[in-house]
Amino acid sequence: MNGFINLIKGALVGVANIVAGLSGATVAILCKVYDNMLDMFSNVLQHPIKTIKKHYALLLGIILGIVLGSFALKKIYETAPFPITLFCAGIVFFGLIPFSKELDFGKRKVLNTLFLIIPFAIMVYLPFAADVTKIELVLDFKYCLVLFALGLLASTSMMLPGLSGSMMLMVVGFYDEILGLLTNLISSFIHFKFDNLGVNIVLLLVFLLGCLVGLVGSSKILKILFNKKEREMNLITFGLISGSFVAMIIKAVQLNNALNLNLTSNIIMIASGLLLIVIGFFIGLAVYLFTKKEDGNMVELNKEKCLSLVDKYFDEYKSLLKNLVSYASVLEEYKEGSNEPFGKENREVLEYILDYAKKDGFSVLNQDNYAGHIEFGDSKDILGILAHLDVVPVKGQKWDHDPFDMVETDTKLIGRGVNDDKGPLAASYIALKILKDLGFKPSKKIRLIMGCDEESGSRCLEHYFKYNEMPEVGYSPDACFPCINGEKAGAHFDIKGKLAKDSIITLLLAGERYNIVPGEARMELKKDY
Repeated sequence: MNGFINLIKGALVGVANIVAGLSGATVAILCKVYDNMLDMFSNVLQHPIKTIKKHYALLLGIILGIVLGSFALKKIYETAPFPITLFCAGIVFFGLIPFSKELDFGKRKVLNTLFLIIPFAIMVYLPFAADVTKIELVLDFKYCLVLFALGLLASTSMMLPGLSGSMMLMVVGFYDEILGLLTNLISSFIHFKFDNLGVNIVLLLVFLLGCLVGLVGSSKILKILFNKKEREMNLITFGLISGSFVAMIIKAVQLNNALNLNLTSNIIMIASGLLLIVIGFFIGLAVYLFTKKEDGNMVELNKEKCLSLVDKYFDEYKSLLKNLVSYASVLEEYKEGSNEPFGKENREVLEYILDYAKKDGFSVLNQDNYAGHIEFGDSKDILGILAHLDVVPVKGQKWDHDPFDMVETDTKLIGRGVNDDKGPLAASYIALKILKDLGFKPSKKIRLIMGCDEESGSRCLEHYFKYNEMPEVGYSPDACFPCINGEKAGAHFDIKGKLAKDSIITLLLAGERYNIVPGEARMELKKDY
């Protein structure tokens, strides 16, 4: 059953890929197979057998959608190219509206504006540059190069956000020719006429080879470009899309004029075209509303993207951590049931981080100043991130500066809590903020739970979970995040006894908390030996 469903979804994606102006990626997102499609195209050359076996139904569906859909569309474009092209243009036009909100010209406004204007101008010029009358379906080296280049163009366009590969073929004047290759091939088998079968197969294979190279190669190149030059690539993409809208209108007029229709037919074509461009606009709106939630889960983060985001948010991370460290949140006395069960500084640091997150738009909870949480997402299932705001004592330790005033060197941040556990806590919060700012929609509710008594027994969480549900799954970014692979045993000893009368020892002291490996031990003797 899953294979059949994926076959149908693939067919819808395939049909969308040959409709000029409609992005196959958009339909893939609607059908929730976008991740599968990315996985298939990015791995098909490295692991062909494994990839095809994994995604055979989706791949077969895409092929069937392209083949069968092209045969139907060929007939439609032959009889009514003007209204159909305007219908697709309406879909493209709506896509410009949400995309325009993502544009950022930065400080170099004049230079960055060129990244938008130049692609726009190129797209508008292309319909005038295309000369389809000179194209012949012949098997020669020059035409094979053209077909290979068209495959690269169509597949690369499909990988760019908002662009349609078939639309690009229409803009450059080769849409009918590519459709013709497919329909001629289908007609040969339907009518058992195989006059040009070998030529059509070879030409189509050359085009498909260009598509394959474009899909695999462009996906990797575009990932790098979008990661390293996101602002510029967004401007280029918007220029391409907006230019393609104008180009499609020009192309629609050219196709309509080529039919040499009479006045009545022209009026019908124009009226139906205007109606369909409005319908296309509202279909674009419907697709946007349906895909808005799904798009949030399509946020892709690789190593390069993560590192660039870390650089962008790193100053905020250091500022947040410095403020957290400034609170001397050491337990002095446990006051059960009071407003400050673990002391004034623990209460204040909890209130600070919750207020900070609330200003950033997160949902927060303070559980009686014992513990609190910051939430991201609205699912019923919870992913817990358990961290703590209290720190171990500093009394008697040999700091060369105020331990609650974080110092930054060339390679380190130094202060009480930067490693255990205010640093990992702040890093986890900034990670949530990055995802939120990207528009990511987590499939589980992410809950950053922060206690104030981890160093002295975790009475904070014992109280917290009396009133809040336990996460289904979780982890603790504590100290050497992300993994501590060895700790001392969890046994705690109190060693008591009386000294012998003739003992030379008067005092033996080491450590102030059960969960701390002592940095030093002190022994006092009856006299100086």
